[in-house]
Amino acid sequence: MTESDSSASPPDYDSLFANDNNHIDNTISSTTSTPLPHNRKIYFTYPATQNSFQKGFLGVEDASICGTLHLRYSLARPLLATKITLAFTGKLKIEFEQSPLNFNSTRLKSEKIYKDQTIYSETLDLWSSALHGEFQEIDRLDLPFQFDLPANLEPTISLKPENQFYNVYYTLKATIHQKPDFWRLQRKVINLKINCPLDRYSKPPTPWQIDNSAHYLSSYDDEEAISRGIGYDLSLAQRKTPLNSKLNATLNLIFHDARINLKKILCILEERYVIGADGITSKLNKREVTCASVKGTAIAILPGLKNESCVQIAVEVPGKDKVFCSMKTSNVQIRHFLKVLLKLGNADDVELETEIKIINPTININANATIDEQLPSYQVI
Repeated sequence: MTESDSSASPPDYDSLFANDNNHIDNTISSTTSTPLPHNRKIYFTYPATQNSFQKGFLGVEDASICGTLHLRYSLARPLLATKITLAFTGKLKIEFEQSPLNFNSTRLKSEKIYKDQTIYSETLDLWSSALHGEFQEIDRLDLPFQFDLPANLEPTISLKPENQFYNVYYTLKATIHQKPDFWRLQRKVINLKINCPLDRYSKPPTPWQIDNSAHYLSSYDDEEAISRGIGYDLSLAQRKTPLNSKLNATLNLIFHDARINLKKILCILEERYVIGADGITSKLNKREVTCASVKGTAIAILPGLKNESCVQIAVEVPGKDKVFCSMKTSNVQIRHFLKVLLKLGNADDVELETEIKIINPTININANATIDEQLPSYQVI
């Protein structure tokens, strides 16, 4: 079951992404799993064919959390229990200082926004005593389990910019109702709780034709380009790019003013995100993920032409330990941009920017692969 607040309006993210007074964040928190606890008597395992408790590609197909709870006690000192339950729970924790754009006549100063909410919870009765409520001896017991996941669950994520906090995490918690023994300091209940990371996916990439209207920046030989002294055409090789790949683009340049020289081209993958709760948003956070550069001396004039060049751009898109996937929920929006900066001599620098989408594909793909799948749309409340 999920908890929701239907009265809360979604935050206005667009106004934050349009704001120039932004916070630069150079850190990223890993969403990798913590090791399973080593307990000789009670412990969890996931199937040998998997590398986590998650089975299936959440967001693309039916997915579940599955594994086995193991109990290992000696015959001389068995566990005396009446019931064993297992809970799979998702939590959302938010803390941020609201953006000045949220201020109005009734809210004149900044204030801290806090939210601690259970976004999903399901409990299974794994085992109960066959002795009609009486304590039953257990020395060796293996209890398989499976939780079918709703398609709209948000992935495990942790954002920790300055003075802000956004965390979605999931846990497995086994509760064993045992016979208390005050001489041995045995409580009525044994709890074993572990982290259970959750990933979302998109369908694998497929070839596509460049969408000039949405993924093409051009000011080549118009009046503005002539006045500027340099014209450009920037086209992307893909509109969506997977984790652990390269973002490929082609940059055509024309020099209308012979006095202008190209010193360097900087290509930057930038991540921006805004945290929100109950219609209130944080300030916009920016973070440079990767940067590639090309020296002007390495860029040749095209054969047969006097003033035109073509540059192939390749920007690394790292794995999920270095960058998040593009996403939008009722509490967070994460967007990604390719920025191309032309460092010029005898003219003002030119900065180009276009939005891209970073996805987590269901299969490993070639770094030069392209994709034609829409970003999964889902809301978490």
